[in-house]
Amino acid sequence: MDNTSLKSFFIFFTLSFASLMVGVDFLALAVAIDPLIKTFSINLTMIQWILTAFAIGDSSFLVSAGRLADIYDRKKIFAIGVFGFTLSSAIIAASNNIYLLIFMRFLQGISSGTMITSSIAIVNSYCQPKQRAGWISALLGFTGFGMVLGPLLGGYLVQNFSWRAIFLINVPFGIICLVLIYFCLPSILSKSAGAKLDKIGFILFTLTIGLITVTLSKGQSWGWLSPLTISCLVVSILLFVGFIKIEKSISDPMLALSLFCNRNFVTANFFGFVCYFLMTAWMIIFGFYLQTVLSISPSHTGIYFSPFGLALLLASPSIIKLSTRFSPLSLINLGFLISTMAFLFMLLVLNQTSILPLAICFGLFGLSYSAVNSCSVPMALSQIDKSQAGIGSGVSMMLRWLGSAVGAALITSLYMEFTIDFTDKLLTQNSKLLGFQQVIHTLLVNHQKISYLNSIPENIKPLLEQLMYQAHLHAIQNCLWLFIVLSALTLLIGIVCQTRK
Repeated sequence: MDNTSLKSFFIFFTLSFASLMVGVDFLALAVAIDPLIKTFSINLTMIQWILTAFAIGDSSFLVSAGRLADIYDRKKIFAIGVFGFTLSSAIIAASNNIYLLIFMRFLQGISSGTMITSSIAIVNSYCQPKQRAGWISALLGFTGFGMVLGPLLGGYLVQNFSWRAIFLINVPFGIICLVLIYFCLPSILSKSAGAKLDKIGFILFTLTIGLITVTLSKGQSWGWLSPLTISCLVVSILLFVGFIKIEKSISDPMLALSLFCNRNFVTANFFGFVCYFLMTAWMIIFGFYLQTVLSISPSHTGIYFSPFGLALLLASPSIIKLSTRFSPLSLINLGFLISTMAFLFMLLVLNQTSILPLAICFGLFGLSYSAVNSCSVPMALSQIDKSQAGIGSGVSMMLRWLGSAVGAALITSLYMEFTIDFTDKLLTQNSKLLGFQQVIHTLLVNHQKISYLNSIPENIKPLLEQLMYQAHLHAIQNCLWLFIVLSALTLLIGIVCQTRK
């Protein structure tokens, strides 16, 4: 191995280690939903905030981090992201207050966004155009490996120690990654290095995206026409208008608006938005379904989730080879075709006694996620100058995490509506259970089981338990139909885009 190859290996190894950290942390949380509910006595809405806070921090700072990576040393920006991710993980692990935990998840999201954006910018600067898709796909493969480890390691740690351990494990990973950055990663400066930071634009854009993400996440629970929701939307629009005016009037804008005139950039990021929407919504409903509805242990839940990450890992080499023979859009369309089939199969096997067919469907969905995400990122950046690699990757990842935030908000709201509406319908058909309507509503909102209440007669409990199970099953089925329709429509849009080229 010559010096150039050895250098490339160590750069890739360092970046992939950070991808591994993000992957482990991301799906490890899926097996900790029920323990978090019990520890802090919270409902699924607060769990949504734990997930959404990460997405808010990530999406609101991705573009800003991208601009920082364009005008400062990308190695330093990457190192700052890793340090912040490690520190916030340690504080989360020690937290005894749900609001501190949510805030630190927000900071963890900012750090994650900084890591992801700067790492893609480094790849875009260091690699030749033909190598970029392969490197990005390989990095996502390491993220997939982390997602394989995440549920398994997370399930083991939650089962034998505590949910806190899944965050504490990030600390040694983070320290190792910082050492690798110091010794293995060279300083990388873009053509924009030394440009002035548009501080006002930086602040306005970060506030705008953060406020939009919060509004989209909480609009359903606040009420879309409530004064609070409308006020947030109005303020975010005013902030954005102010940001656009400033960007048009300065020589070194934070965000090059010309990016959105690039058809490849816009189209690819639309596919990325939908991909992250589906992935986050799927993770939430099945994390809840397996642990709370089916009472599966965290460790076994991790095993059932692991095919998703395993598919990401195994699919990466194949996608690297296919990307040299087929267009990114062809592979993206293939990905959405597979996801449509995966959700349809989930719907068909959902009520089976064995969970194994469902786990296989999770692997199929992981394959589709790998194809869409691996190809949409390089497609979005394919016609962008290297000097804009940071801001381009920041916008791309911001739109994906906005999709994640919208997915988390919408699916939790719809899931509750589906369960309560179906429960009310069943209760009206059984006069014996009608008097327990308020009790059932309370249990559904707080995600508790009938066995938690001693006031219900023993002969009624089995009937109510069956009713609640049917309501949850109905809600999962409706959510899967939503996924099927959205995935199929996106596939149709992709086919139309491909035929017009």
